[in-house]
Amino acid sequence: MLRLCSSPGCRSCPLVFESESTSDQCSVCQDSHSGRTMEAGVLFIIALILLTGLCSGQAVLPPGPVNGAVGGSVTLNTSISSEGPIQTIFWNFDDGSGSGSVPVITVSSGTTIDGPGYEGRVSVSSFTGSLELRELTLGDTGLYLMSMITSKPESGSTTLNVYEPVSNVTVSANATDLVELNDTVSLTCSASGTSLSYQWQRISGTLITGPSEPLIAGNSSANLSCQAAAGTSISREWLKDDQPLFPSNRITFTVDNSTVSISPVESSDNGEYQCRLSNPVSTDTANYTLTVNCE
Repeated sequence: MLRLCSSPGCRSCPLVFESESTSDQCSVCQDSHSGRTMEAGVLFIIALILLTGLCSGQAVLPPGPVNGAVGGSVTLNTSISSEGPIQTIFWNFDDGSGSGSVPVITVSSGTTIDGPGYEGRVSVSSFTGSLELRELTLGDTGLYLMSMITSKPESGSTTLNVYEPVSNVTVSANATDLVELNDTVSLTCSASGTSLSYQWQRISGTLITGPSEPLIAGNSSANLSCQAAAGTSISREWLKDDQPLFPSNRITFTVDNSTVSISPVESSDNGEYQCRLSNPVSTDTANYTLTVNCE
């Protein structure tokens, strides 16, 4: 039978196998005074569980990897659903350095012990054994191993990857005053973050959508919207009959310049409207003919 060690201040091992002995102090705890650590105690108990066949080796965790962001939180969900609290749960972590695994959190008979470095930022569900890990750091990247005893033994492992969020994205050019068909330019993109990948995408599929009903001068309103099927980091410029279109008491633009509104329309608004989209690597233009009818 498993029980908590009752030795005062003992944190070396969360569990011991209860025997006929009346001593309240486990052998691992007694040894801890001669240099045993909590890690050694937890590994000792897990080894006993493995050797006695209590761990089934069933995969109760997703294959992974599970992804998280620095400073965020992540939950490693199990496929277990227990009708009552699970009495024994082990979570360990292996960073792949070859130094072995360390305890993350241990639950036994309602008592929870956070591993060193995890105090206050881990919790475990007593009904599923799922682990929540908060305030993530890059050092949390690695292999997480879980063992629990429900109506039958369960165990599993999954990998967590923690990334630093992408920020401070900038694009710079080695020249800006260029002559068409004569000069060349190099564009450089830089950013902060981990495991970054870069993709340069040209703008394409630019389209202007406008009113579907006939427009009457002095009585109707018109909205022209400009979007691209592909492309990123887009800036927009509106023109009418090849001349820049400016806001007025009748003409307004959305914050991102994706839509221009004219209210009310006048006969002078007849003409060819252009939406010019651009990013550091491409430019694309769409045209729309606006027709305003007199009453």
